[in-house]
This record gives sequence, C-alpha cells and structure tokens, in this order.
Amino acid sequence: MPDHAIWQLAESDAEAAGAVLGRAFQDYGLFRIVQSNAAERAEMTHALFVANVRHACRYGEAWASGPAPGEIRGVIYWVDRPEPELSEAEAIEIGFVALGERWGAVLNELGAMENAAIGPLVEISPPWRYLAVVGVDPEHQGQGYGTVLVTKVVSDARAAGLPVGLATDGARNVPLYERCGFRIIREMLAPDGETRVWTMRTD
Repeated sequence: MPDHAIWQLAESDAEAAGAVLGRAFQDYGLFRIVQSNAAERAEMTHALFVANVRHACRYGEAWASGPAPGEIRGVIYWVDRPEPELSEAEAIEIGFVALGERWGAVLNELGAMENAAIGPLVEISPPWRYLAVVGVDPEHQGQGYGTVLVTKVVSDARAAGLPVGLATDGARNVPLYERCGFRIIREMLAPDGETRVWTMRTD
C-alpha cells in the first residue's frame, strides 16, 4: 500500500472535504433513490457532507488522506454514540437547518433508510463509534486512500476499547471493511427492492 499522508480535519476544512465526499457519493444507491435529478443530487450531497463534517469535528473526528497534507483524496468521519442532542443555534451554525429548509422531505427519507440500516447496531453497548462515512474522490479510487482511513479509525477505536459500527450500500466496500475487522450482522434491501445495504460492526 502506498505511504499516504493522513491528517485530522477541522471545521475549516469542511467545504473541501464535503466536495470530495459529494463527488464520491452523488451516484450511490440510497442517494439515487431519494433524489433522481442528478444536478440537484450533486448539490444536495455536497451541502449535506459539508454539514456532516462540521458535526463530526465537534462530536467525533474527521480525517483525510492524500499524497500530502492538504491534498484531500479521501475523507472519513465518525461520531460518538450516543451523541448529544444539538441546540437550535448549533444546528443553524453547522448547517442542518438550511439543509432541512431546502431538502427536508428528501433528507427525512434518506434518514429513515439510514436509521433502518443501522438498527441492528442497537446490540452494541454504549459508548461506541459510528463510522458514518468513508469516501474517496472518484478519480483516485482504488489507490488505498480509503483503506488507510478505515484502518486508522478501527485502530484508534480498539486502542480506546470501543467497537465501531457502520452501514454501507457500496458492495465493493464490504471486503475492505471485513479486512479491517468488521463483520456483517445484517444484509437488507432498500425500499427500491434492488439496492443492498450491509450493517457491520467490529468486536
């Protein structure tokens, strides 16, 4: 595996990290289910991930990988579970309120599918870490940028004595997660009847 750089992100990096994740996920199954318009989906995923990276910087951690610090190719973030409830002021500051105002119905549908996917993770005794996202810019996928990030997050969680849980609709990512110590605890179909979603955890 190449010797990629890994560095922790701050909220000031959210725009750049969100752009990478938006490109990585705009054509993924669950996003396509809830938003069929490609241009609108691209804008929505970008904005959603910018806000989510900000949130993770406050209530977990966000990390990036690339050929050198600052050159973002891959992004991962996790949040503590249980996570604290946000105040209205903080939700506005992070960007969640603006997201809801524009894409509320779509994001509610997406959230319902995510909640269904991570439902089996209730078996994990808190505290634990929810690996919410790992994504690599499409032009740089298959070069190890995602692997080093997942390895980092799992290693850090083990050192802290905490399990990690996730859900993914990316079939190609399942073997990567398994190599990094995750096991499948459920496989399900999304509401479209075609998209498969895997729920996984470490021990």
